[in-house]
Amino acid sequence: MKKHHCHLNIFSKLFCLAIATGLLNSGCVRQEAPTPSEDINLTDIKEIFNTPIAAPGQIDLNAVEITVNGTEITRGQILQQANIVAATQGRGLSKEQLIQNRDRIIAQARDTMILQALLNSAVTEEKVAISDEEWDKQLAEIRKTIPEETTLEKELEKSEVTMEKFKESQLNRMKLEKLIKSKVPEVEPPTAEEAEAYYTSNPTQFKFPESVKFKILSITQPPTDSEEEKKKKLDRAELIRKELVEGANMDEKIAAHSEHPSKDNGGVVRIYKGSTGIQELETILFNLKMSNYSDVIVLPQGYVIYQAIETVPGGTTPFADVKERIIGAITQKKEKDAVNVYVKNLRDKADIVLMGQKPKGDATPKADDASSASPTDSDQ
Repeated sequence: MKKHHCHLNIFSKLFCLAIATGLLNSGCVRQEAPTPSEDINLTDIKEIFNTPIAAPGQIDLNAVEITVNGTEITRGQILQQANIVAATQGRGLSKEQLIQNRDRIIAQARDTMILQALLNSAVTEEKVAISDEEWDKQLAEIRKTIPEETTLEKELEKSEVTMEKFKESQLNRMKLEKLIKSKVPEVEPPTAEEAEAYYTSNPTQFKFPESVKFKILSITQPPTDSEEEKKKKLDRAELIRKELVEGANMDEKIAAHSEHPSKDNGGVVRIYKGSTGIQELETILFNLKMSNYSDVIVLPQGYVIYQAIETVPGGTTPFADVKERIIGAITQKKEKDAVNVYVKNLRDKADIVLMGQKPKGDATPKADDASSASPTDSDQ
């Protein structure tokens, strides 16, 4: 049976500091993901995590909190990584929830920084290098992922990232992947019988709740909008709703006015009960009669009109529909375990000092939070 090396994906999740290229795919199993009806505004993340734990004036962002084989990790670097963790995990969380989880997120960021330093140290020790030919091939693959209407250079410019910085981050990631590939044994994927046994033993993982399909028309509201601009957009949305109630065609209105990504799909989204995190919104949506329009709903990302078009009862996904994803997820779990063994060996040999003291016991940084692959996980 063919062996796999999907564990490269685990470290791409942790350490790819450049623009997501979509080159690495997860093999995780999940029911059809609900299309979020709203996105939590994450503009407060930096404010939260750059706010000192101590009283103002008592914190030094340049203070060294950890050394790993002589590499210093400062408090500021850990807080910067915490912002990345929060941005990854923060969708669906309110500002208050992010604050409540602040210590956990910072601890996870600290573990990630230790793990990164351990692997960077191993890259240096093993003298891992990327040839010009390998880089040229990688760059060509990245360019293939860029939409035809733009270029990599334009996307980098929009993100305020130089090509030199992008190349540096990509080369670092490629070195990590090359290191892992050379040091971590390949694993055998499970058989179809093993996958079916997992499916049978974990029935609740493959159940999905009731959902409703909607057509939505959304007018965006960037945080930079003035009060006057907000009012104009709200008035515009109210006028569109009035025209819809009076008989205007929803498909035509979506095509002409909607600024939501679902516009390319006719505005159709599927929302599962419990998926939005906003009880008041779900109460409105799941009580909306078929073909009827909601009022204009003000959400953090803008002004949204919903039209209910289909109720989909809950149920269980057939094994045939998830077989390959179960196999991929179990394989990824095995690979993650193999990677963790390698990381533990690095940790056991490493000279790590936390706040001037050696850690007691085995405090091996865990990649689980960012890369675990149970058969109900999916990439964010």
